[in-house]
Amino acid sequence: MQHDQVSIKYANHPLFSKCIGCNVPVGWTKLIDELVVWIDQFNIDNKTFIGFAQIKIKFDMLTVYIMHYTDDDYMEHDSRLIDKARKKVNDISDKANLTCKVCAKEKTELVVNSIVKNVCLEHMYSEPGWWKIRAKKHE
Repeated sequence: MQHDQVSIKYANHPLFSKCIGCNVPVGWTKLIDELVVWIDQFNIDNKTFIGFAQIKIKFDMLTVYIMHYTDDDYMEHDSRLIDKARKKVNDISDKANLTCKVCAKEKTELVVNSIVKNVCLEHMYSEPGWWKIRAKKHE
């Protein structure tokens, strides 16, 4: 699964100027695009600069770290601004949990061995192996 599409796409974007890493599966690219557009507009509307510090997958979930950057590192930040941005980041991360990492299609809720799991029916066998369905051979 290619993970460098987003980092290439946004290599010269100001929101990524201090980002130490951006490792996102292809299927989540549109979610990052949505977040970039939102943060760009948020920064304009609030005359501030919130940017990305790191974007990665952690425990199989989209994890986005943002920072409130200023010219003066000691300037007091308005916590309401970063809180609003973090709320949007959390909303996008929640969407990612319901979106296939490979094809970007919405996942389907499936129960396997009494475990409820959101899966892409086309790519469920590429998910972590602990829950794979193994059909028994009938003789």
